[in-house]
Amino acid sequence: MAEDYPHVNMSVAQFCIHAKSILDAKDNAGFVKFVLMGIHHTQQAIVDPILDHMTKYEGLSIMCDYDSLLGIDRDIRVQSNLTVYPLAKREDTLQTNIHLKYTFESPDIRPFHCTGSQTLYSEERKPHLSQDEQRKFYEFGLRPAIQRIDPAQMTEWPVMYDDKMFCARGQSRTFSMQTKVTIDWMSQYLGEYIRDALESNGLDWGTGLVFLHQIRGIKNATTHSHTDAAAEESLVKFLKKNLLISPEADGYDELLQSGKWWIDVGVEVASDQE
Repeated sequence: MAEDYPHVNMSVAQFCIHAKSILDAKDNAGFVKFVLMGIHHTQQAIVDPILDHMTKYEGLSIMCDYDSLLGIDRDIRVQSNLTVYPLAKREDTLQTNIHLKYTFESPDIRPFHCTGSQTLYSEERKPHLSQDEQRKFYEFGLRPAIQRIDPAQMTEWPVMYDDKMFCARGQSRTFSMQTKVTIDWMSQYLGEYIRDALESNGLDWGTGLVFLHQIRGIKNATTHSHTDAAAEESLVKFLKKNLLISPEADGYDELLQSGKWWIDVGVEVASDQE
């Protein structure tokens, strides 16, 4: 695991000047490490956009919008029914290195898709689960959790993962990603019940299972002015629209207290001058 270095805030200009000084010193390895990771010697550079914020807005039109959202939580925060892919849809797996940091409750609680236990973690592993891990997750975690919540649904959920895989393969050998839809009230219990089922079946990596919430492909859907009040109002509407907070909620404090969330804010600046 990479070391945690003390952070040093830099403007874009300061970052570029520092990078050039490393390059001028012919420290090629240090230059590459700094421009890619922001690390030089024992410091971690953070490009702080606030240091470059504008103080004069005359003649400028400034609009903001929320481009994407990521959130890690021990429970599923979506307040609606879920469309579940019993066979993992790998193209939805987050694979890009985005440097998120999440603190777990104890050293024994790790994200199931990342570090888990010795049976899951290795330096060489891919971001998604293997077929055997998916089989265990379905048979010993997901299906028992659904059965515990709503036994009447179980006729729609094959007992064995391989049976589900067989049904997904058509006569032409093409692969069909079948889905199941849960009832809306089930979402709040599903995370805890999946963890309980995995643990009771001896899969220790189920202890720290967390859920990564992703909202992507929403550019220009939440356009608002650059004022704090407009940003706050737009964010609340955005979270309500995506069913992460109650329609009656005045804010999103409860969401922030239950997990850790990141949002990508886009800014568009246009000048009135030709």
